[in-house]
Amino acid sequence: MQIIAGGRQSGRTKRLIEMAAESEAKGEVCYIVCHSRDEATRIANIARRMNLKIGFPITYGEFLTRPFSSMGVNHVYIDNVEMLLQHISVFPIKAITITVEGG
Repeated sequence: MQIIAGGRQSGRTKRLIEMAAESEAKGEVCYIVCHSRDEATRIANIARRMNLKIGFPITYGEFLTRPFSSMGVNHVYIDNVEMLLQHISVFPIKAITITVEGG
């Protein structure tokens, strides 16, 4: 797993789009997972302006409720993972830890 960190407007989502497009070009099935339908449309429009082909992004709710394992999906790219974690938690999340490969 690769971690893409940066502030707002730092190109994180564009990097996810590039990664998803690279995977799609290899014949892999993947999705970008984002917080809302409006955000999914925004990401799809960014990809179109970048002339990159990706599957239409899915929302956190779709990601959590659809049986993607039976749909041949190879992997996902999660945009703003902190928002996904808050989406599944009824409590405010104060801190998280992550494991960085090789570190």
